[in-house]
Amino acid sequence: MVGRALQMAETSYEDGSDDQLYQQLVTNVRHHLIILRTVNLLEAAMSKSIIILLFVNMGGLCFNLLVVGMLLQAGGGVTRPLTLAATIPFLLYQTGMFCVFGQMVTDQSEELMISAFRCGWNESDARFRHSLLIFMVMVNRPLEITVGKTCILSREMFLQVLNGSYTLFNMFYQVHSTS
Repeated sequence: MVGRALQMAETSYEDGSDDQLYQQLVTNVRHHLIILRTVNLLEAAMSKSIIILLFVNMGGLCFNLLVVGMLLQAGGGVTRPLTLAATIPFLLYQTGMFCVFGQMVTDQSEELMISAFRCGWNESDARFRHSLLIFMVMVNRPLEITVGKTCILSREMFLQVLNGSYTLFNMFYQVHSTS
């Protein structure tokens, strides 16, 4: 996404005519529209499945930690608890993978505005400046992948899943220790 946008930043006023800069802007706008459509299709196709997966992973992580803790307290060796604990990184990886890729999309879309600003717009003609202004208004809000119509895939979402897992683990552990 940013690779093409950075082409516009590299195509400064000194490198060519106003028409060349304008054509690069048109190419970038078309590329951005394709990205927007693709993200909308991705959200429509995977929104429910990803949110379900995140909640199942949160529950699985919590349950796994609870069972490991109970097995360690019960004694009888460390082989079974370590075997169960070995699945925890896979749950974290699976959950984190979606959140990290969502964060990457957001970070890249934030770079788009910066690259558009660096393109040498102040030395170009009025047509290009007007078109660039419209483009910058369009990309002003960063692109975010939303799942479940409420959750944005990001680092914060990953931390929320981990925090939710810890909260559930704490609650189950307190219930188990009092009974």
